[in-house]
Amino acid sequence: MTVAHTVTQYVFNIFIGLDQFLNVITCGDPDETVSSRLGRIKTANHGRIPWHRPMAKLTDKLLDIIQPGHSINAIEAGRGNHGLIDLPSEMPEPKWFRLRNPPPSQDDIPPITIHGAQSNPQTQGFPCRKKNEKRSQKTR
Repeated sequence: MTVAHTVTQYVFNIFIGLDQFLNVITCGDPDETVSSRLGRIKTANHGRIPWHRPMAKLTDKLLDIIQPGHSINAIEAGRGNHGLIDLPSEMPEPKWFRLRNPPPSQDDIPPITIHGAQSNPQTQGFPCRKKNEKRSQKTR
């Protein structure tokens, strides 16, 4: 590691610490940056920061000048749970998160063996359901 790299990393770490400290002062999670918090607010409000948050809007505009789309790209998954406001549980899950992490399909769920009988995902884990369906079809 060179001296220049070490100094650069040191300065970068200081800026991250200041960023997180600013987030804490504004009632956010101590382990999340302001950019990540702004990104979560923005995605929860269809790509816009609400009008009643003028400082958040200004900060987001300044960050967009430095790097377009910075706040959206800075979202840190699993962060924000220890803040006093803007908790992830209060915000809907962003659409892009669902696209990157789709729920498992029925084909991805392995069959479960119950007392020697194999259940099928379509039978919802009840091996006897198909037998009962066949019996009801015969009686019709």
